[in-house]
Amino acid sequence: TGVGICPAGALKSVDASEVLGAVVLDCSTSRAVPADVGADVRHVEILPHKFDRLSLQNALGGATTYIAERLGAGCKVIVACDDGQDISPAVVAAHFLVSRTGTEAGGGRPEPYTKEDVRSAISRVTQHCPAAHPSRGSAKQVYNWLRLANL
Repeated sequence: TGVGICPAGALKSVDASEVLGAVVLDCSTSRAVPADVGADVRHVEILPHKFDRLSLQNALGGATTYIAERLGAGCKVIVACDDGQDISPAVVAAHFLVSRTGTEAGGGRPEPYTKEDVRSAISRVTQHCPAAHPSRGSAKQVYNWLRLANL
């Protein structure tokens, strides 16, 4: 798929650009990916659901657009968050949903996404990354973003 998930701290010992040939979308609460990681790093602060109920939902448009643009440019993308288990898998699931229909924020689709579509996308992510387990709050924010963006 060209998209990977990891905890932001794991990138401290890896040169993402040279070793992995990837760019990094840092979704941690505080720029946890070091500047010298050797890759193009975009930081989008996303707080856990228990601290900000809408943080993920508000960031998904920019995050999914960034992933799509970088993949379109032939790059691999690593999506990192504080623990690599909640936020980044939810962002990747949202990307899978919008990329499957070729739409991005505001593009629309004939029928709205359902909660089952979101659960299915999260399941796809967890099949490839068993440590990933987005919280119910994160899944809800993905669904709400899709609904509000008319996707």
